[in-house]
Amino acid sequence: MNDQESTGEAAAEPDIPQRRNFFAGLVTIILGAIAGLVPIGAGLAVLFDPLRRRNQDGRNQSGGDFVRITTLKMVNADGLPQRFPVIKDRVDHFSRFPEMPVGMVYLRQTGPDEVVAFQADCPHLGCKVDFLPQREQFSCPCHASYFELDGTRIGASPSPRSLDTLDVEIRTGDAGEAEVWVRFEEFKTGEATKIPK
Repeated sequence: MNDQESTGEAAAEPDIPQRRNFFAGLVTIILGAIAGLVPIGAGLAVLFDPLRRRNQDGRNQSGGDFVRITTLKMVNADGLPQRFPVIKDRVDHFSRFPEMPVGMVYLRQTGPDEVVAFQADCPHLGCKVDFLPQREQFSCPCHASYFELDGTRIGASPSPRSLDTLDVEIRTGDAGEAEVWVRFEEFKTGEATKIPK
């Protein structure tokens, strides 16, 4: 019996260190994974921080905020449209480019303190629209779309809608001059209704 007891004890002794080694290895793996997740999480937080901040602003790249275009006295008082560049900070996912041209608008003065703004991109495929002063029409040189002075499309046009109008505010600038501010937005092309990009 003595031999059997010693054999049973001998057989039980190797299991205890193996179980201890298993649990020690398991704890080491778990702690190593936790320690590895900390720098990975910090790296991901730094990588996606610009996207998080952009979403908190509630704005997209195409705009949605008012941008100063020009002074009111620079807009034709005769009611004919005039093209102006839209200059503002351009932001992509990770970089900011200050004071860059991001688009074009047409401004048309319709009253002493009234201005109408049109997006200069054709709603058909996004080509830049020209104004033809001799015909008092807008024209898309790419696919022969034509628009009236008020932006309404003319006839059977390839453009699915009239020119896109933009919100305008007349504000008093620092020098006391009236300034034209436009809510600059870009819209999807080829759609019958204005859908912001």
